[in-house]
Amino acid sequence: MAGRAGWVACGAIARVLGQAEIATVQCVGGSCFGGASSLRAPIAMLLAAVLSFSPEPRATSVAFDASTHVPYASTGCGANKNPYTPGKSVTATGTYAGVTWTYRVYLPKSYTGTEPLPLIIQHPGWGMSAKSEESGAGITDYADEFNYISVTAQGGNDNSNWGGPWYSWNAVGTTQSPGPGGDTCTSKADPSGSYCYNSCSKCKAQSIQCYWTTCDDTVTPTGIGTDADGFIPGLYDTLESQLCIDTTRECAPRRRRRRARPAPRATLPPRRPPPPPLAGTRRASPTAG
Repeated sequence: MAGRAGWVACGAIARVLGQAEIATVQCVGGSCFGGASSLRAPIAMLLAAVLSFSPEPRATSVAFDASTHVPYASTGCGANKNPYTPGKSVTATGTYAGVTWTYRVYLPKSYTGTEPLPLIIQHPGWGMSAKSEESGAGITDYADEFNYISVTAQGGNDNSNWGGPWYSWNAVGTTQSPGPGGDTCTSKADPSGSYCYNSCSKCKAQSIQCYWTTCDDTVTPTGIGTDADGFIPGLYDTLESQLCIDTTRECAPRRRRRRARPAPRATLPPRRPPPPPLAGTRRASPTAG
């Protein structure tokens, strides 16, 4: 898991991307996103900052020094299990917690399968597909230059109502009303349940709208707590078994949106070889295409 300094840099990337959205926002099919082309130089500098830190135990960090850094290699190093093509964004699917999820993987052209590389997993905001997010965020654009693996995870798409699928993440209590601050319901939403996600069986039975995202297990079954057994922790397991990753240099930036995204890996168990088992996470059936 990335060290404290790495997470600070990741947060800075998210803030810059958020600023890019404010400056150049576009809306397509009900989903809004912003181009990052005007801020490519700042993003490149921040990516360099992320990849220039190497964490030590207990979340302390030191400046990265290639001559002294000792990577923690994932189990995929040398295993020859890579289903992706270096230099090409590949769309893949995997089954986690009984649900099929989609994500995109880009390996730098220099990928060999024996050298552990940093990993960045980008989490799209509400309504964004993985393909649109990868195109607009700019993270993949620098994978070859900075020699890291870029992955874009896609949120739940189980909304077949008009305007959907409204890709989303079951996180931070979006399906757990009332929360610490009170109810998250409103009578102003369509009482027919036309916004409800298919996985939220109780949504349509309510007279007011209280469920705002998919109810599927994106990180934890309820979207809160630390029982990490869903899509995102399972995706880390899949990637670490398929690819050669330096597990001390994993990062999860997120673009700022009006809706919730999964928390960074700080909510998940540390990933230092040998990886500690995560109960119920080893359910992946990945298929690349």
